[in-house]
Amino acid sequence: MTLRFLFLLFSFSAYGFLPSQDSLNIERFKKASLKIEIYKRPINEKTKRREFGLRDTLVSRAVAVHLGEGYLLTAYHVMKSIVEGERHHYVKITDNNGNVVSDLGLSRCEMPKKGKEVDLCLLKGNVGDLPKIELPKDLAFMPKNTTSYVLINQNDSLDKMGATIEGNFVRVVDPSSGSGVYSANNGVQLYRTNLKTAKANSGSVVFNPVTGRVLGITTNAIKRTRTTASKKETWLEAEVIPSHTVRRFLNTPGWKTQKLKTSQTTYAK
Repeated sequence: MTLRFLFLLFSFSAYGFLPSQDSLNIERFKKASLKIEIYKRPINEKTKRREFGLRDTLVSRAVAVHLGEGYLLTAYHVMKSIVEGERHHYVKITDNNGNVVSDLGLSRCEMPKKGKEVDLCLLKGNVGDLPKIELPKDLAFMPKNTTSYVLINQNDSLDKMGATIEGNFVRVVDPSSGSGVYSANNGVQLYRTNLKTAKANSGSVVFNPVTGRVLGITTNAIKRTRTTASKKETWLEAEVIPSHTVRRFLNTPGWKTQKLKTSQTTYAK
């Protein structure tokens, strides 16, 4: 019976009836990735009331990843207008089933500037029983150019929503080189990759689909151009905050959670 069971198990796996490890990892990371939307309410500055007949305007979209216990990590520049108190802006976060995260609060954010700050922002909310993403603990890890990594697309202009975009680690970006928006003059090394990306993918987690190991969190993108005899191609490639830098950010003391404006926040009608 045991030999028959093992034979059937091998047969199912060989012919694709059982999910592979990379497909299981991708599915887990998809469920742990949430959509962030920043909106602006149409408020009349004179009357301080909502403009009749106008809808809330979508300002930006990005991604947050669940680290466990309701903690959500994204890039600071995604939350910049909220953190800095932009009038009439609010945030909405939803999971892949369309469930809205409730009781949303801001735990820790660091604005990229001169010093050691990184482009990261930590939120906390009620996310139900979503799976979590674990960061590697070995801080001395160095990725190889031959290893494939993926991010899960959240921009329908780049590819279908939820599709995996595959690429490779290219090199470490010298923080003094000044390349990229958030890698210049902030003393933080980034990983350059050739993963094609788009603005709505900021805050996405980049990981190895086979092992599930996290490379880091996407921050800014580098513009690439290729000209041939027939056409000119332009695309964006992701720069990534290394997982060990993310872990140091999370381990820094001094968190203070504060409530955030959401779509449920009461405003003048």
